[in-house]
Amino acid sequence: MIAAGCVAACGMAGILLGGHSAAPELRQRFDLIGALQCYRHLRHMPTAQVLYLAVEGGLVLGCFAYFVAIQQARGLGGAAEAGLTVAAFGCGGLVYAAIAKVALRRFGQRRLVRLGGALCLLALMGFGFATSAWLFIAGGLMLGVNMYLIHNMIQTRVTELMPQARGSAVALHAFHFFVGQTLGPVLYGLTLSQLGGAIAFPIAGACLLGLSFLLGRPSNAH
Repeated sequence: MIAAGCVAACGMAGILLGGHSAAPELRQRFDLIGALQCYRHLRHMPTAQVLYLAVEGGLVLGCFAYFVAIQQARGLGGAAEAGLTVAAFGCGGLVYAAIAKVALRRFGQRRLVRLGGALCLLALMGFGFATSAWLFIAGGLMLGVNMYLIHNMIQTRVTELMPQARGSAVALHAFHFFVGQTLGPVLYGLTLSQLGGAIAFPIAGACLLGLSFLLGRPSNAH
C-alpha cells in the first residue's frame, strides 16, 4: 500500500510539473449529430464489422468463471489451481510484451496473428483435455500470450478504420469487447453444460482461429 501510494504521488507530481510545458490541446465542441454519423459510418464498413463483431473477449475471458468447477470435476484441483491458471494468463501478457517486437520482425503482422490463432486453439484444447493441473495452467499461459497477438491486431486495425474519428472507432471497439466479455460466461455455460469441455473449448478455439485468418488478410478498411 505504501509503495503504491508513493508511485501514485510521483505520477501525479510528474503530471502537474510537466503539464505546464505541454502544447495547449485543441478543443472542439461536442457535436452529437456528427458523432452519431461517425458511428453509423463505422458500422457499415466491412472491415469494421469483422473487428467489432469478433468480440474475442467472450471467446477467451468467458471461460474463466468455470475453471474451478472444471478442475474439481476432473480431480485436477480447485480454487488454487484455477487462480494459478488465471495468473498464468496474466503472465502471458507480460511474455507477449517481451517478445512482441522480435516476433513481429521475424514473422510479420499477418503471419503472427495467424500463429496466435492456431496457438489459442491449442491452448483451449488443453483446457478441454488436460489430465493434470499443470497442463491446465500451461494452457492459461499459452492462451495469455497468443490472445494478445490477436487483440493487438484488432486494436491496430481499429485505429486505422477512420483516422479523422479515431476516438469513436476505439470507443466502439471497447463497447463490443466488453459486451463480448459479458456474454462470454453465458455462452460458455450453455455449451459446457450441453456439450462438455471436450467440445466447447475446441469450438471457441476454432472461432479464434477463423478470426485470426480474417485478420490476417490485407486491410481494406478504406
